[in-house]
Amino acid sequence: MGIMTLDTRFYSLQVDPQKGCRDTSRCPATDAFHYMPSTKHNGSIPIDHFLKEALQILRHASLAVTTQDNDTACETEQEDQGQDQAVTWKLNLSPTTMTLDTSIQTISGLEKVLEQLSMNVQPRPPPLKQPRMISSDEFQMPDYLHAIATALWLSSVFPLPKADIFRQFNSIQLMRQCVQAFVMCDGAIFFNIPRLLAATDLVLTHPAASKEHPVKTLLVLSICSLMIRHVMMHKQGPPQIAAGLMHAYYAHARLLLQDLFDARHISVVQALFILSVYPQGHVDMFSPSRTRSSYLTLALRSALAMDLHQIDLQDTEESEDKEKMRRFAWMLLCADYFADWNSTGKTGRISVADWHVNFPQPLPDEQTAKRVEYLSLYSRVVMIRKMHLFRSAYSIVHRSPKGRESSMDEMLFETYMNTPTSFQLKPDLIEYAKRAWSRSDMEPLLLHTLYYDTLIASHVPFLPKRYLATLERERPLRESHVKYIYDRISQSASPHQSRIPDYGAFARPASNPDFEADSKEVEHHTVLGCLDAASHFTLVLELLITIDPLGCYHSPIYGALTTAHVYHMLEANSDHPEVAHLCRINLVRTLRIVQQASVVHADAMTLYLQRILPQWLTMTSDEPTGRLQQQASEIMRALRERAKRTTDVSLHKLSSDDGLQIVKAEST
Repeated sequence: MGIMTLDTRFYSLQVDPQKGCRDTSRCPATDAFHYMPSTKHNGSIPIDHFLKEALQILRHASLAVTTQDNDTACETEQEDQGQDQAVTWKLNLSPTTMTLDTSIQTISGLEKVLEQLSMNVQPRPPPLKQPRMISSDEFQMPDYLHAIATALWLSSVFPLPKADIFRQFNSIQLMRQCVQAFVMCDGAIFFNIPRLLAATDLVLTHPAASKEHPVKTLLVLSICSLMIRHVMMHKQGPPQIAAGLMHAYYAHARLLLQDLFDARHISVVQALFILSVYPQGHVDMFSPSRTRSSYLTLALRSALAMDLHQIDLQDTEESEDKEKMRRFAWMLLCADYFADWNSTGKTGRISVADWHVNFPQPLPDEQTAKRVEYLSLYSRVVMIRKMHLFRSAYSIVHRSPKGRESSMDEMLFETYMNTPTSFQLKPDLIEYAKRAWSRSDMEPLLLHTLYYDTLIASHVPFLPKRYLATLERERPLRESHVKYIYDRISQSASPHQSRIPDYGAFARPASNPDFEADSKEVEHHTVLGCLDAASHFTLVLELLITIDPLGCYHSPIYGALTTAHVYHMLEANSDHPEVAHLCRINLVRTLRIVQQASVVHADAMTLYLQRILPQWLTMTSDEPTGRLQQQASEIMRALRERAKRTTDVSLHKLSSDDGLQIVKAEST
């Protein structure tokens, strides 16, 4: 019998008089993967609980795949049970000491008892063995990110009008239609709409509004600059006039800003946020196509100075204004993330540790409730991306044969996405796509564009080096296309405007893993995951064009840019003929998407894609898009079934005592 004495003056032990100390030696590797929390607090989802659950899911996954790791609780428990009999112990407490009488005779047994005791000590002492850090920082994709950023830069290139002759086409009615389109097409879910409409009427009917109501005038002008091209699309007006008016509104707003930069007013921050999108449209406000802007930086600084990132630390009652500010805060975070991601490969200026904003929730009887739910789900995915949890999750599975064979990556992604039933799409989209689509399907489809973009960003870093090397070799060609397009559309040749994104900004990891040493099975698993996400992405873009032909809610250009580069990499490097053929089919479909989008969206990226895609195409087809969709679906299904058969054979060879337990919990 061993005796251990501890000084209790520095710890408080919580012991149930009836039950004694809790035995908390339950194995975390066999715990269920829980769905992300949906608990509401004061009408919103608590962000702190969400972040803790997100990290816990990754820890569970790491434990589940490291069944040979001696640091896991499961192996310790199994080793103790195999080598020693059940450990018995008795804890005796006194005012200054506690004495442990125990039958343990091994170090592992002692560690087991100490771990059980530590669960009852407050404050909790550090664990005896620190868990292995989960990091995926060595998995980067600078070549891919630079290729996307180079093309995205063209979205910010806009030919300035030669003369200020467009003001004559302006009217009070046209400006009012811009604000109405902002409410109808975008939803304006981060505004108090009655207050916005009242401010619009005041500005448009007051001759001296710029001097007497500068903040309201600034907000109205920023909205007009954002929406005028879309309004002209609805009115079938000349695009040249729309572009001229857009610049006129933008220039007037900039003049007003000179006296309002230091104003601590939420409307000024909202105006800065809207102006930062220029010359892109309203569908790009917080989308993955976001690029850096000095106005976005100013908006972020002003919002942080006003503690917009700590809304739910403040002890204030719930109100409509607080909920609208919560939505605006999340839009800023998403825009900050994507702008930084597309410029440096980093995750934005806003720190997760300083973020105390719960997820948005619809207000009672709100007509745009589904749009608010979409923003909430969208924000959750962006936050998980910001924490690198998707990439880290795939890193765990990529390194584990058992994780790949059990499709743990798919389970982890589904758990992190946590898609409600009303936003889910059926797995076999090609059959689902044959039904009639309507406006009510818009938000689920939009959410899935982010899902598939996230899956692509999670898989591409794990492709063998030769895939990304393809993009590196072609960098001079891409940059020559971009410079040609810039010279063609730009009226100014100042150096700061013609600067292409710096390749060096996308830093390479200190040590690159040797992907080429991976087996063909590992490579094929990653290729299929990437190809499946891109194929679904392309199909969703085609569906969105069908139900939103005027681009009220979405632009397919960024999605086409992303998937085109994925197909090109896979087609040029994969050893599987079926993979290469599927990529060729999808490149044809992508070119058709770009051609349709160029009619609606005045984005210079379409010029780039229309130049580069024909060079990547190694096949042409006159078959209708529906037939190409069917062919792509059949090839993808055959690839999945073949991979599943290979997995089943591998699983059958595993010894019965070395299996991997993964349990999927029901939605809470």
